[in-house]
Amino acid sequence: MELFSEECAFRPCSEADLGDDDLEALQNSMVRILPKNDKNGRAILFTIRKSWHYRCRESFLRAWMVLHHKLLDTNFDAQKNGLILISFDVFPNSPSSVNFDRKLSSALLHFINNCSPFRTVAVHHFFDSPILGFIIQFVMYLMGKEFRQRYCLHRGLRSNEERVAALDNFGITKDMLPTIMGGTIQLD
Repeated sequence: MELFSEECAFRPCSEADLGDDDLEALQNSMVRILPKNDKNGRAILFTIRKSWHYRCRESFLRAWMVLHHKLLDTNFDAQKNGLILISFDVFPNSPSSVNFDRKLSSALLHFINNCSPFRTVAVHHFFDSPILGFIIQFVMYLMGKEFRQRYCLHRGLRSNEERVAALDNFGITKDMLPTIMGGTIQLD
């Protein structure tokens, strides 16, 4: 009820429930539901944190929640098998690769652990920033043991071939990934 009105709190959210700032966050932030599930029928949500654009955290969180409810309507296998989140933060020599919104990250962790309509089976986080690596150590402590065991860090994998090979071990093949990671799916 903190993010939506009382009338929206107990039903699935849709784009119709979003305001202008929320729609802007949904359209301009690189958070996408990939068109193919992994080999175990789990939906894949792909995000590039560097590309998150929002006027306020609440707008981004409402957009994030609407994406999850959209997935509920379109992917019945994901309801049963869960969701995989791939976070891509590999941008060498980019000062924005170290930007970190602690409050938003905390709110997203709370959503993933307590409010998501899906069971988040795994998070695959690709990054190359030493500063982000330092921050993640503290964030992982706050995650709790159960979620920490599902959080896979992929630090310093520079080539797309290395990234594809790392995910192939988890049942996510090249044809399921976006082109920015060496896959075949073109994102808008």
